Amino acid sequence: MNEILKNTHIFVEVLRMARCNAVQQWDEEAFQKAQKWANYFEEVYLRLKGRPALAEKLDKYLENFNQSGQIYLGNLKLSYEVLGKSKSWLRKFLLQNPYLSKCQYEWMLKLYGVTEGETQDCIKNDDLMRDAAHLSKTKATFQLLCKMRARLNKDMIHSQDNTSNPDTLNVTSIVTSKSQESHIAIDPEEVCIGITGDCLFKHVEHKLKFGDLCKNRVTLRDKLEVLAKQENGLRSILTALLYACNDSNYGQQSHQVTQFILDWLTEFLSCSKPHSLLMSLPPHLLCRLSFMYDAFSKLYLSQLLCWADKMAPSISASETDCLTVRGVQWGFMFSSTESRDSRAIDENHLSFSNLLNHFDHVLNGPDSIADPMKKEMHSRWVKNFLTGTPLCDDSLNSKLKLKLNVWEDISRFFPHLILPSS
Repeated sequence: MNEILKNTHIFVEVLRMARCNAVQQWDEEAFQKAQKWANYFEEVYLRLKGRPALAEKLDKYLENFNQSGQIYLGNLKLSYEVLGKSKSWLRKFLLQNPYLSKCQYEWMLKLYGVTEGETQDCIKNDDLMRDAAHLSKTKATFQLLCKMRARLNKDMIHSQDNTSNPDTLNVTSIVTSKSQESHIAIDPEEVCIGITGDCLFKHVEHKLKFGDLCKNRVTLRDKLEVLAKQENGLRSILTALLYACNDSNYGQQSHQVTQFILDWLTEFLSCSKPHSLLMSLPPHLLCRLSFMYDAFSKLYLSQLLCWADKMAPSISASETDCLTVRGVQWGFMFSSTESRDSRAIDENHLSFSNLLNHFDHVLNGPDSIADPMKKEMHSRWVKNFLTGTPLCDDSLNSKLKLKLNVWEDISRFFPHLILPSS
């Protein structure tokens, strides 16, 4: 068994070389050796099929191998079941490899059982036809996306040239000043995020519709978590939720997609403090989603309330640093366990000015999201007024219990709110 585990490393290296420019070093003998390794692991698969304990041990070993980050096989995750299709994966990687020479291409076709000049062998070979069809569709999709990106970049450059040179604008093409403003406001990054959100929605929809549902759900959750931590990742995920309202074929399947993403968001954002990734996003996007989805509205509201409740006052060293008329500067209370780098990033997203910006969008939004916030603000204003808030003065290294009320200071920025007077 130890020999089999050791040999998996060799086969992984064979597959890695089969899908990159390292294959240029292969001669015909190397192609035959790669095929023998694939045959070897298909035999291993068959032998262990009747020995479930050993098969499970091999599967766990491969899973740990996947998590090690030492496997560079694209989206392929090694498993005991994958070893049963070793020859198929080897052929696919070679067929997709653009670095194959003419001679190497002929050697690759021999792995499919096709010899040069035998057209009938190609037509009758189901494996070759299936893999070739999949490759053709993938390449066509890639080329189409490249053309879309090139066209988009061209349009953006043309749009910027027109807006920066008023003399070149065609007056007849601009009906109103409002349409001209929207023409200028085109942002390539916004378009990119929108396209990513649409593609993500379709990807989740496909995964929930085809294949092993339980396995796909776990895989999707892992992928969403990785994506959320990338630049504009969480924003792309939230934008995917907007796809549903733009989908003319919205139905039960689309509802399952939005519900899956909302459930994942609830789990991802469940923590004892507001999530800085969420609060770094544009408030207008969060308010729009709150209006569309009641579950997201409750999630966003709880994050905002938690954010405000965890604001602590401190004596401001400069009048320009504080936003309140009382000369008190509000800042987020971080735990002592948070690193300095993490705190520096979160301080910007969880600042008092950003909090006011979010409140402004919510309170001036539709009644369905504004009314619950007003109700919670009133309740917390009263509670906070009775208990008081500790005043943190770093220079004195002390906490003084004063009747400072963050909700009172927040409400001063929204005169239309009717809260109890202090």
